[in-house]
Amino acid sequence: MTLAIIGPFFGRHENSLPLLKRLYVDSSLTPDEAWLMGETQEDVDVLEGALSALIEHDMLTSRPAGLYIEHVPTPRTATGKPLVLPYANQINYALNKTGCDLIAYLDNGSMPWITKYQVMADALGEHPEWGAVYCAQKRTGHAPMVAPADVEVPDAFCAVNFTQVMHRWTPDRWPTDLKLGDPDLADAYFWRELHKTLGSFWPVGGDEILDEHDMPSPAALGMTKR
Repeated sequence: MTLAIIGPFFGRHENSLPLLKRLYVDSSLTPDEAWLMGETQEDVDVLEGALSALIEHDMLTSRPAGLYIEHVPTPRTATGKPLVLPYANQINYALNKTGCDLIAYLDNGSMPWITKYQVMADALGEHPEWGAVYCAQKRTGHAPMVAPADVEVPDAFCAVNFTQVMHRWTPDRWPTDLKLGDPDLADAYFWRELHKTLGSFWPVGGDEILDEHDMPSPAALGMTKR
């Protein structure tokens, strides 16, 4: 099975290099595709600079096959107000492009553990009846906690964060209604659609925390004017 990592990037440029290193140098399973989409051209330039640094320091020999760093700006009004939910718009852009079997999510406020994608992909390979899995996550920012992965979740609405999840590809797409941006509910409504298609989310990894995620503010999600 092939794996696509989809990551909307907005600011927080200091995380670009460590995240690229984690995906392509440290991870026990590197993605077949990675879609990293910048809200601004600066976001893209910083990501490209981080990739160049990894190559320059001999951590990579060349640009990884299947790595797409793209400028996907949010449609906005003349006054700068977004017309659609920025990160959901970017995720849907990648979902429309990828042909991979499995989908996982990343943003530049999260850090996957080195075995995260291997554990999740292996679980879906071993259980063809499962449509989606989720892992334990340490959350920081405005909602600090450890979110465990210990039970089957038939309704992940507002319970499972998007970087905790790996799911099989479906034609379902994220809602882009701005009303879902503050509070952040787009993933919750997307999970409801996935449940109809894929069923429950199944826990993987046991007590091991496989993902750390900063719960962002609306500004970090691109909801405020630039």
